[in-house]
Amino acid sequence: MIREAHAGMSVRWAILSLAGESEDGTVPRTAEVADQLKAGGINSESKNFSSNVSAVLSDMARQKRELEMTDGGNYRLTEKGRGAWEAIKRTTQYQNRLFSIGQ
Repeated sequence: MIREAHAGMSVRWAILSLAGESEDGTVPRTAEVADQLKAGGINSESKNFSSNVSAVLSDMARQKRELEMTDGGNYRLTEKGRGAWEAIKRTTQYQNRLFSIGQ
C-alpha cells in the first residue's frame, strides 16, 4: 500500500478503497482495518480510532448495506458497496485527490 493512499479520505471512503482494491473484496477485523487506515495516511485525533472505525464498519454493513460479514469475521463488499466504490473513483473530488498526492 502506498504510504499516503488514504490521506484526505473519509474513513468510509478509505474502507471502500481497501475492500474495493483487494483481490477478494474483503477487509480484516476492525483493529486491523484501523491499523491499515493509519498506515495509509488517515489522521485522527480520536482517543480510540478503532471505535470510530468499528462504528463506520457497522453503519456500512447494517444501514448502507455496502459490506457484509464473512464466516471468518471479516467484512466483504456487497454489490452495492462495489458500485459505491466505482462511483467514488469517478468523482472529481477523488480524481483531484489522486492528482494532489501524485498517483
